[in-house]
Amino acid sequence: MKRTIDQAAVEERVVEEEEEILTEEDNVAEEDEEEQVVEGEEEQNGELFSTPTKSPSKKKVKREVFDFSKYAEGDIVEGLDGKYKITLIQDKLCKVPVDRPVRIYADGIYDVFHFGHMRSLQQAKNLFPSTQLIVGVCNDELTNRMKGKTVLTEQERYESVSHCRYVDEVVPDAPWIVTPDFVEKHNIDFVTHGEDPCVDEFGNDVYAELKNQHKFLTIKRTEGISTSDIIMRIIKERDAYVERNLKRGYTADQLGVGLIERTSHMLKKGFESVVNVFSPRKKQQQQSLLDTSVVSVTTEEQ
Repeated sequence: MKRTIDQAAVEERVVEEEEEILTEEDNVAEEDEEEQVVEGEEEQNGELFSTPTKSPSKKKVKREVFDFSKYAEGDIVEGLDGKYKITLIQDKLCKVPVDRPVRIYADGIYDVFHFGHMRSLQQAKNLFPSTQLIVGVCNDELTNRMKGKTVLTEQERYESVSHCRYVDEVVPDAPWIVTPDFVEKHNIDFVTHGEDPCVDEFGNDVYAELKNQHKFLTIKRTEGISTSDIIMRIIKERDAYVERNLKRGYTADQLGVGLIERTSHMLKKGFESVVNVFSPRKKQQQQSLLDTSVVSVTTEEQ
């Protein structure tokens, strides 16, 4: 039998009151810090240098973790932001909104946007019957620093993702690590990612806090396709693609081809022309075209 519980609303009011108190304490701490910096100013070589003293430590707002042990599957929880149904998803109880679409967040680089990306977004979109899919795309500066150079620019990647049928909203300049603050700012209910582990430079799970809040859901990776695989194919067949684009009118400078490589392609092209002229197949093709032309002229004269 389902039950309606108002405890969530009470807990949220308590958190809001704690945040207001801590905000007032932070303002006082900032004023004290400014006064200490002014008092610590010294004159050195005719210039004014500040020697700030140690500022008081600021308290962080402690987020109340929803205690799922108090609830059973099917319970309805009423909060300040609406009603939620306690639902078992991927072997854990989760709070699922019942009076609005579920807001799902997925993020990535999405370079050379391919069907593997699309399938992952499709999975995220289909996690619930009514879903708003928000997709974060990291910018060039962050991606180049953390992962390496991209093929497409950030604007091209934003545009590519925005045209995917499963995406409702694109968040440009997305953070590398999704924090609870980011989740609250964008009203996100669940964050999705592949099953592969994601750790920071210290080996810590970057989604640990979201997992503790039961706000993290996994999606499966599409095997056999990735941006790295596509780039590897192009690198492996580089000469073929260079020759292909040279034939299509691109210049050696546009393709970044040096003098030696340019000469090599020219010699190869010349050699192929000579081979084609003297090859038996080429002669047969030319003779066939000649015979066809003669037959055509004879028919017209008759």
